[in-house]
Order: sequence, then C-alpha cells, then structure tokens
Amino acid sequence: GPGMRVALYLEKDERYVVLLLALLRAGCVACPVSTRVPVEGVASLLRVAACSAVISDQELPALDSEGLTMLRPDSLLWEAPVSYYPEPSNIPINRPATIVFTSGSTGTPKAALHTFGNHYYSALGSAANIPLAPGDRWLHSLPLYHVGGLSIVFRCLISGAAMVIPEPGIPLGEAITSTGATHVSLVATQLRRLLSEGGLPGGLKAVLMGGGPVPDSLVDEAIASGLPIHTSYGLTEMASQVTTTPPDASRPALHTSGRVLPHREVSVAEDGEILVRGDTLFAGYVAGDGVDRRLDDEGWFHTKDLGELDPEGYLRVTGRRDNQFISG
Repeated sequence: GPGMRVALYLEKDERYVVLLLALLRAGCVACPVSTRVPVEGVASLLRVAACSAVISDQELPALDSEGLTMLRPDSLLWEAPVSYYPEPSNIPINRPATIVFTSGSTGTPKAALHTFGNHYYSALGSAANIPLAPGDRWLHSLPLYHVGGLSIVFRCLISGAAMVIPEPGIPLGEAITSTGATHVSLVATQLRRLLSEGGLPGGLKAVLMGGGPVPDSLVDEAIASGLPIHTSYGLTEMASQVTTTPPDASRPALHTSGRVLPHREVSVAEDGEILVRGDTLFAGYVAGDGVDRRLDDEGWFHTKDLGELDPEGYLRVTGRRDNQFISG
C-alpha cells in the first residue's frame, strides 16, 4: 500500500525496472539494495530503512526473523498483451519515492530518502544540459541501487528516450555498438576500460562521467579519442548530478566538474566546503520511522567535499574535509 517501504534485492534486468516503476505507481517507497552486500548484512540495512517487504529471487533465511513480507518477482509480474497501455500516473511531487544507501566510503552507509520531485527535477536539469529525445538510447551501465543508475530511469521517462540494459559481462564498447546506444554514464574505471578496448564506438552523443574524480590525463585521452564526454559533480543527497560541463566544453572546462544545473544551487563556504541545496535535495536520512535532514539555518547541505568556483561558475573539487577512506 501507499507509503510501504519495499526493498529490491535483485540483479539488474528488465524485471527490476518494471518492479521499480510499479512500486512508484502504487505509492510505495522503493529501496534498492546492492546484491554485493552479503545476505547476512542485508537485515541491518533493511532495519535502518524500516522496510516491511523485500522482493528477491534468492532464498533469504537470514531475514526470517525480521518480520518481512517476502515476495518473488515472478509472483508479481505478468505478460501484458501488446494492446496494454496503462493510464498516466499522477504522482504528487512531494511523495517519498526511493531510499538509496550512500556509498559508505566515509563510514557506515546512510539511507537517503528522495521524493518523486527530487528525481523529476534532477532529470529536468540534466535534460537542459544534455538533450535527450525519442530515438535516443541511454545504455544503463550503472547499478540501480546507485543514485546515478536510478537517475537514468527518470531521464529516459521524461524525454521518451529508450533505456538499454546491456547483457552481463560483455565489453562496454561492444554493448554500446550492439545496442545502438547514443548516451552512456560511466565512472572513471569504466572510461579507462572503454579506452583500452580500442575501436571506439561511433554514434555516441554524450558520455556522462560521475561517481568520483576523473584524472585530467584520462579526460585528455578521452578528448583525443573523440569521445563527447561531460565531467560532473554529484552526490546521493542531491539525486545525482549537481554540476556538469556543457556539450563541446573546452579542455580546461573538462578539467573541472562543470557548472550548476537548473533546479540546484551551489556555494563554497569560507573554509572551502561545498554547500548545496535546491529542488533535488533529498528529504533526509532515514533511521527507522524518523527522518534527519541535517541542513544549516539557510537550508544548505554541507557535503564535506572541498572545492572552488571560478569566475565563470565552474566548480573544481579539491578534496574532502575529513580526507579519510574507511574500507570494510
């Protein structure tokens, strides 16, 4: 029912996307959980997110004592006739829609609650910078439990573009070529892998870089290879991109994280910390039934990232306030 928090513990395929959209239409809150998290560790995450049901095609005996409703994908899905066209769903902009766990690179993962509006305005701002239209195809090369992967779904929905899920295990260049992808989102490791494959695919209109810093040398290599790359800065709490470089940006611009997109605001505090706010800012961290938004008196979210804005409004990320990485 509406407001029910439902975890998705599945490998990415077309069923995952259908179930995600079905949960949104039903007014539920979808909580994607990484399948890299061992089954034993899933229970603690679901307690933090206060999930009451989990959809998985795995046996999860570790969750038997959690009082969760266990659902199988195949019991929820049916083969619709070709003539089936669901009515548009009128979803309130402030309705809670997803809970995404932060990476946990600076400690225990937090459960970030996003409204439908957060994802909607994130997609609108992205489209204002990287146009997307019917006939375009965005290769879904990121996990759906990552905010960058979720954002691809919303971008394609508002534009009428297709979202392409690659076959598991095939090289990135082959996936782009075989699917006719026009857009793709990559992290630095994926870009390095793509460049090493040789014979780069044609037909790409945009390669959106995210998920962390991209070395200048890798940016230069991509430019030399003719890839239409966009560098960016984003975070889970802002529903993906905050700043991104425009199409045909210069080499110096691509050595930055770009300019702020519509529906977001960016500021740099006196101590160099990057502050963000806007329509894409999350509803808060979930801890059971409570929500903690952690904003200052002016509504800014303190990212703990350090950076600087140049006179043209380009953001350069220089590091972290805590400068610490906790692994394991």
